[in-house]
Amino acid sequence: MIFLSIAAGGRLEKAALSGDQCENRERALFGITHGEVSAKVTAYWRLQWSIQTAVRFHECPGNVDAGEAEFSLCDIVYAADRYADAFGYSLSDHAYPDDQIVEMLAPFGIDDDQIRPAFAQEFSILRAA
Repeated sequence: MIFLSIAAGGRLEKAALSGDQCENRERALFGITHGEVSAKVTAYWRLQWSIQTAVRFHECPGNVDAGEAEFSLCDIVYAADRYADAFGYSLSDHAYPDDQIVEMLAPFGIDDDQIRPAFAQEFSILRAA
């Protein structure tokens, strides 16, 4: 989910958007999405194609064909982003609902109790840096 706060037509617009909503709104306002801009930057940096794709589709991982893999890197980045958001580490005031954590992690065979302690510890280290 992104919290869009921009100057549009002389007014400040704030909207909690996610997935296709976010991309459609950005494209309507700017002609490009933040995922597309980020993908261009990672291409300029010559990062691997899988990273460029994950960055490009991090809001809409369902738009990527994972091929023969069970999950694409986009799926994993999307889930990690939503997990951090639901855990309370969001750039927006609109956190991903924490009651959806179980449903979000289930496809990966991960239980929240398995990763929450390690996540909290690692994130506290990052925040202290």
